[in-house]
Formats: sequence, structure tokens, C-alpha cells
Amino acid sequence: MPSWRDNFRSTPQIREEQLRLHRRTLPAAVAGSATLGLILSLVLSQEVGALPAWGWFVCLLASLAGRLWVFHWQDRQEPEQKNQHHWITRFRRAALVHGLVWAMASVLLFPAHNLTYQLFLVFALTGICVSALSGYSFDFKAALALCGPVLMAILLRMVMQGNETSAVIALMLAMFMAYVMAI
Repeated sequence: MPSWRDNFRSTPQIREEQLRLHRRTLPAAVAGSATLGLILSLVLSQEVGALPAWGWFVCLLASLAGRLWVFHWQDRQEPEQKNQHHWITRFRRAALVHGLVWAMASVLLFPAHNLTYQLFLVFALTGICVSALSGYSFDFKAALALCGPVLMAILLRMVMQGNETSAVIALMLAMFMAYVMAI
């Protein structure tokens, strides 16, 4: 028996509003992500090297181009071809790919022997997650598709460091994200 939440989420009006809000927030989200990615690459390329930093940034730009492609592709469809469920799924998949690229930063850009740069990376990745959770509050699945891989990757990376400081940072990060998701 479906719950009231299932019935509420599946209404055409809710899906229409989710699509409208995806379209409204996407340009700012893309610009913010590209800007933060550029800053991250500039700063961390000094520590991890130019090739990993700028290679990751190219992947980020490709994922953002994919998100913009979905945005423009949906805009060009005739109204009768705009199946709301399919378009929401496409926006969510694009968010997942974007999240996976940000998660790759935990591998490619992680400065294993420099706590200051580690904190900088954790701060940037946490910022991406918080912005996804608040910016996509109208579509929690899209927010989790972006934030989930990022959070899991940085938490695992911090735990794998095997020292007390990294473990405490991972614990604080997990607690912070649990708090943000709860409100």
C-alpha cells in the first residue's frame, strides 16, 4: 500500500515544480561549481602537481557541460515531449556524474602529507555538499546524488589516513553533514 508521501511525490504538479526549480538553479550552480573548482585546482596544483589538478578540473568542466546540455536539451523539447519523470531522472543523473567528479578530488587532489591543504580540500568538498543540500532542497534525490559520493569519498580518505587528527576531522565532517541533512 503506497504511503501518502509516495502519492505526494508522484503528482504531476510536484514534478513540474521540480523541473522549473532545476532550470532556475542550474546556471548559478554550474557557475559556483566551476569557480570553486578553479580555485581548488589553482591552490592544490602547487601541492599535488599540475597534471592531477588540471586533469580533474577538465573532468569537472565536462560534467558541468553535461549538466548544461541537459538544461538546454530539455528547453528545446516540444511540450508534449517533456515527460516530467524522464527529465527529472536526467537532471538527477547529471547531478550524480557531477558528484562523482567532485568525489574524484578526494583521490586526485588529496595532499597526503599536508594537513593545511587537506583541511582546505575538506572545506571545499563540504561546501559543495552543503550547497547541493540547500540548493536542491526541492529534490532531495538530486542533492543526495551529488552529495553522497563526495561525502563518502572524503570521509573514507580521511579515515584511511590512519591518524588521530584525520579521524577527528572525519567524525566532525560526518556530524556536520548529519546535522545539515536533518534541518
